[in-house]
Amino acid sequence: MARGAGAFKREMVEKYSSFVDVELLLKWLSKPLPQSFRVNTLKVRDPEEVIARLSDRGVRVEKLPWFEFGYRVVEGAVTKSIEHSLGYIYVQDGGSMMPPLALEVEEDSTVIDLCAAPGSKATQIAQLMDNTGGLVANDVSRERVKLLVYNVQRMGAYNTVVTMMDGRAIPRKTTTRFDFVLVDVPCSSIGEVRRTWGPALKWSQKAVKGFSRLQKQLLAAGFELLKPGGVLVYSTCTFDPEENEEVVDHLLRARDDAELEAVSIRGAKCSPGLVKWPGGEYLSELKRTARVYPFHNDTGGYYIARVRRR
Repeated sequence: MARGAGAFKREMVEKYSSFVDVELLLKWLSKPLPQSFRVNTLKVRDPEEVIARLSDRGVRVEKLPWFEFGYRVVEGAVTKSIEHSLGYIYVQDGGSMMPPLALEVEEDSTVIDLCAAPGSKATQIAQLMDNTGGLVANDVSRERVKLLVYNVQRMGAYNTVVTMMDGRAIPRKTTTRFDFVLVDVPCSSIGEVRRTWGPALKWSQKAVKGFSRLQKQLLAAGFELLKPGGVLVYSTCTFDPEENEEVVDHLLRARDDAELEAVSIRGAKCSPGLVKWPGGEYLSELKRTARVYPFHNDTGGYYIARVRRR
């Protein structure tokens, strides 16, 4: 049964106070999430053309400092715009744009997005690859795959193949290995509370532990899909250490060929990953991961880790 907002806040203060300023976090979680979008250079080579068209209809924007094609809406709205319908822009939280940037994909490479629906990060990756190479966008849910297919087509991501499979099973189904892997896992989604209060009402320690088990399995599968020398980014939109540092720590202890690299996203603020809190202690390397709180960049909340396979 869903709890009230008061119960969630009390439990959040009790658990999170050891690693974050909870009052500051709650203050920012209560603020509406500003609308952000990225210009899709697969369809529009000059972003200023799109910005000018939106400006003519009273939409004012400011550029996001961490992504050259990312913008925050200051006045007006773009969700129902013709530019959105045509795939010239993709409405996406500015923080959601960070995991694909941390991946640092290269043109003509092979990439798999293990949990890709609805396609925000997958289509951004296709954009960063300039439609070269090959991208597999996978998801397990039939309903979510429908939306993934729609967005891949709308954004003109012609280098992308959509598959529907449990990501944990993919290493057993193919011998193909990839240069880059994104594992943006299902999670308790507390980082999305600025957009909708729903995750807070469903949040519980039991749910967190359940997500953590699934996330460890998905991350292990994603790592198995990497070529030697390949790079994987693990990301969530939540703050619970059991779903973040604990999951990455589990992989590092299980695999001698897994090496954690520092997450660096120029222009974005973040806090280092945890190495210790009352609920657990992790490898010192975990400080190379990134915690993005809403008060850092006026976005949702995210956790990002970058792993290379030796």
